[in-house]
Amino acid sequence: RVPTRQTLKVFTGTWNVNGAVPRHDISDLSKWISSRGDVSNFDLCVFSLQEVQILSGVSAVVTDPARGAAWRDAFERVFAASNERFRVVGFQQMVGIFLLVMVKERHVPYLDNFQIRICPTGLGSFIGNKGAVAAKFELYGTSICCVS
Repeated sequence: RVPTRQTLKVFTGTWNVNGAVPRHDISDLSKWISSRGDVSNFDLCVFSLQEVQILSGVSAVVTDPARGAAWRDAFERVFAASNERFRVVGFQQMVGIFLLVMVKERHVPYLDNFQIRICPTGLGSFIGNKGAVAAKFELYGTSICCVS
């Protein structure tokens, strides 16, 4: 039985990383999420990054999955250092646009209908240099949609 009401702490953040790769030292990333560096205060976290890859030449229209994976791994390292277990429930990259959804492990059984999609609107609605990445899901029966 799904609880009818649940108070959750949610972090949403957007950051233009200007083509940078995440540093091995994740303390800055941790402090971006929480000024005390304690990410365990949150139940649901949604991260939207822009320009995860340098947007010139071919890399302006073709996704380099290694760049998004490096950022996803950096966020996972931040949360691995907390005293709570978190799970990546969705991740998608479209060229330079990145969207990552993480939730505390104890809330996962109450997560339903998760979908994450890209919507390229560049040349011919095919090229991903323009567009969006969106995730939609229900958590404790409440519909949530996140767009980057």
